[in-house]
Amino acid sequence: MAERGFDLTVVLREANSAYAGENSILLKEYLAAYSELTRFFDLLGPIFSFVSRDLKDKIHTLQQHQRSEYREHYVTVQSMIRYEVDNELVHRKSPTGLRSGTQMLIRLHRPLQFIVEFMRQFRDSDETVRIPSLAMKVYNKTLAKYHMWIVRKAAKLAVYTLPGRRTLMETLCKQEPERVVELITPVTDAVQIVYDEVQAVYSQHNLLHLP
Repeated sequence: MAERGFDLTVVLREANSAYAGENSILLKEYLAAYSELTRFFDLLGPIFSFVSRDLKDKIHTLQQHQRSEYREHYVTVQSMIRYEVDNELVHRKSPTGLRSGTQMLIRLHRPLQFIVEFMRQFRDSDETVRIPSLAMKVYNKTLAKYHMWIVRKAAKLAVYTLPGRRTLMETLCKQEPERVVELITPVTDAVQIVYDEVQAVYSQHNLLHLP
């Protein structure tokens, strides 16, 4: 077992806990699952560290909302968005001076699609597949449309530093490679349910265009 890495069982547990039924995603559990996933970027090497720092910053802001005097509005993703929309807080800071939770969350939401799709493609690959090419394909399909050209260029350079399939598994995950393959399907299925619910509430409020 790798001495370092992110724990897929933690992601699975917290993603399952985050889904509290249709139209209800618990924010605390969502952030717990995502906090574990940020380690994915930490372990890809220093060239990816800027991604991890940015995601952790947004998680921290959302956690601050949950500790603020307005915390009752930040229990679920749906209650947070409804509160910020109703009080015109989507495009400005909260009464406590925090950045919009709705904006912070969508900037977590978009990379989640990349992570899920990469894990699925990775699961279905074999030793003949070049991981950098696979990662670039997934990036172009998911995140590239949200990034300026200079970020897309940096991403292209970054993915080509990725190691081979087995080395990547041993580096990234606490579980043995065989166990990683077993866990990817339930993990991606659980995270996809959460992703779809969050996508739906942003769409309902016409907020998918947020920067």
